[in-house]
Parts: sequence; C-alpha cells; structure tokens
Amino acid sequence: SFQSFSIPPESTHKPVTNISSHFSFNHVEKSVSKLKKKLEDFCKEEIEQISDR
Repeated sequence: SFQSFSIPPESTHKPVTNISSHFSFNHVEKSVSKLKKKLEDFCKEEIEQISDR
C-alpha cells in the first residue's frame, strides 16, 4: 500500500544575500597561490625521488 503525501506550495519568500562592494577575494587568492606553490614543490620533489630510484 502507498502512503499519500502532499507537497507544500513553494514559498514566495526568497532569501536575500547582500555582498558588500568592499568584499574582496584577495585573501582567498593568496591562500590558493600558496597552496599551488606548495603542491608544485611537493610534486617536483616526488618526481625527483622517483627518478632517483
């Protein structure tokens, strides 16, 4: 036997997201750049170790 259920009507309320014009992704960009550099260095070291075997 199947249970019936009803789907509530969609809400007309929409969440409002305000982003300040002063918001910047500089800190994110710097962190990603540092991570990229660390990953590149790690990969380079690993490749050198594999090559030396």
